[in-house]
Amino acid sequence: MIRPRLLLALGALLLPAALGAQAPAPAPPAPPAAAATAELATRFDPPLDKVLRYRLTQEKVRDGAVEQSTMDQEITYARSGDHVVMTVRPVRMGNAKGSIDLTDPKAPVPPTLKPLLAPLSFELDADGAIVRMHNWEGYKRDLNASIPVIAASAEPDPAKRPQAEAFMRDFFGKYLNASAEDAPRLVFKGWPDLLELMGVSAPAGESVETSSVAQSPLFPQPLTYKVSMRLTAPPGSGLLHIEVTSVPDPVQLRQAVTGLIEGMMKAAPSGQADRATLERELGSMDLTSTMVVDLDARSGLVRKAVMTKNMKMGGKSGMERITIEAQ
Repeated sequence: MIRPRLLLALGALLLPAALGAQAPAPAPPAPPAAAATAELATRFDPPLDKVLRYRLTQEKVRDGAVEQSTMDQEITYARSGDHVVMTVRPVRMGNAKGSIDLTDPKAPVPPTLKPLLAPLSFELDADGAIVRMHNWEGYKRDLNASIPVIAASAEPDPAKRPQAEAFMRDFFGKYLNASAEDAPRLVFKGWPDLLELMGVSAPAGESVETSSVAQSPLFPQPLTYKVSMRLTAPPGSGLLHIEVTSVPDPVQLRQAVTGLIEGMMKAAPSGQADRATLERELGSMDLTSTMVVDLDARSGLVRKAVMTKNMKMGGKSGMERITIEAQ
């Protein structure tokens, strides 16, 4: 989602008419103007060189089945020249079957995951949003150099190892071909979308709207989303509370669904695709996304964030949720 920097100009308040009905009587003084709604904005003043601990939980729901995994992360902010660098170190990963201590050199981590579990660093802008991967070229060199080692550990038969290595290079291709600016969304779950909210402002308690353009895996073309955002500061909490809802433009979504149906009709063997069924199943598609975020009002540090992507289609629904919470 494109960062919705909402620069809201507050117009002059209209004063109610206060003229009396009796002409001889002097008009009473106009009442004072109502106080303007307080403007709320995110701040970015994190403690430097201090290890902060977070837990990232991923949930997927498909046809009632739930998958859940967790990742404990250590995050440190440090100044480097004119910018701040955010370094992330995974320390534990887990699911319903158990957890793995990633600080243990003997941890049973699958070879294909090891390069993706290395510490990562990101350059941030003045508001705290991610700009690019720090030392991305070095990361890619290390990843590329590790591919033969990964292939050797995954395929014990030397005769089959070239094929295994080719598979690994194809698997990691999207990482090796990405730019430093695009890399964060590939290697860093949840945080890039969350930190795009840094630098926003709005009148307290008011819903403000903007739009953004985002790619959906279902369609070749991106969709325009209507984005509604509301900022509040719950009394006594020390928090800035942000609620964001993103809904795809209904006309664009309809057009995209129509194109998807046409493609499916052409690709299906003759007589094996029923247009009416496809239109009924896909025509009710809902791709609403929400974010609910609590930031420390002074430092801008994330206390808790819940990012949910919903998908409803033909009476069935699915959901992907990422929760990031300070520990």
